[in-house]
Order: sequence, then C-alpha cells, then structure tokens
Amino acid sequence: MAAAKEDLHIPLIFTIGALFVILLFVSILLLQAYFYRAARQEYNTKVVVPRNEALVASLAGQQQQLHSYRWIDQENGVVGIPVQRAVELVIQEGLDTERAESQPRAQVQKPNTTPPLPASAPEPAQPLAHAPTQE
Repeated sequence: MAAAKEDLHIPLIFTIGALFVILLFVSILLLQAYFYRAARQEYNTKVVVPRNEALVASLAGQQQQLHSYRWIDQENGVVGIPVQRAVELVIQEGLDTERAESQPRAQVQKPNTTPPLPASAPEPAQPLAHAPTQE
C-alpha cells in the first residue's frame, strides 16, 4: 500500500488539473466573445444596414425642396426659396405682422368625405325561405 501512495505524483496531478481548469475557462471566454461578435454582425446585416429605398428617395426629395430654389406656381410668379435664405431675409427685413394680418387668408376647402352613390342602387337582400325565426 505504501508503494501505491508513493507512485502518485500529487503536484503533477494538481498542475494538470489547474491547467485544464484554466484552459476550460479561456475556451468559454473565447466562445462567448465569438457568439457576441456573430450576434452583433447579424444585427448589423439585418437591422442597421438595410434601408428602405422609398424612404431614402422621399428624404432626398424633401432635402432638395428645403435647400433649393424652385417654382411653386410659375403662372403667378410664386417661387420657393431655401429655408436658410428665408431665415436670413426674415432676420434682415423683420417679420411684417401688420401686412400679414391685413392680407386675406387662403380658404381651405375640405374634401368631400362622403363616397359617391353608385349609378344604380343594389336591390335589398331577400330573406331566406328556410331561415329559422328567433323567438
């Protein structure tokens, strides 16, 4: 029995066990880091990167209208100016509230919300001959 106890090299077993635990811990950390990286990449490719092309086109059109000169009504000589230029003009000339209050306001007509009647009204539904009566 004494010989079997002497054959065991306890410091070597302890060192191998400690190295195994450290290796296991490092492996878990690396796998977790890989998982978080893959999850972030997946989120970026599915959520962040794709943009709605209709939204992008709409925003570009709005930016174009806000930052450029354009005709609003060429027959009446109404021109749209960039927002920044309009702000500069208001600062330079001031806001003439008396003139704005004396001018008549445009009348806005509400759209007709009732749907048009059909040319020929449908016939009323006929009751079923075998329909049960409620008592």
